[in-house]
Amino acid sequence: MFGAGMGLMGGLGRGGNGRNGAGFEALQNLGLSDPNLESLQKLNERDASETEVKAGLEKLRAGRREKQVQLAKAQEDLRAVLSLRQEAVLVLAGTLE
Repeated sequence: MFGAGMGLMGGLGRGGNGRNGAGFEALQNLGLSDPNLESLQKLNERDASETEVKAGLEKLRAGRREKQVQLAKAQEDLRAVLSLRQEAVLVLAGTLE
């Protein structure tokens, strides 16, 4: 279905240089980038203090927790309108848990 075992999000891995590679750029182009992630990257690139990095990590993690809550709600809403077979297809595709 997605070809060559790439899966639904196939090309969104990390680059070989240890930094976010083409996958991160693809997310940015789709408008799906995370400003907290970008901020943390900048802190890391400029050798920010441990206090600044810690604050950046906390902000990133808080944002991710909020997005997880939103995702769980959206998945719940979606399940409410799906047939059992449709739900199975989306679980197999990795869209739903």
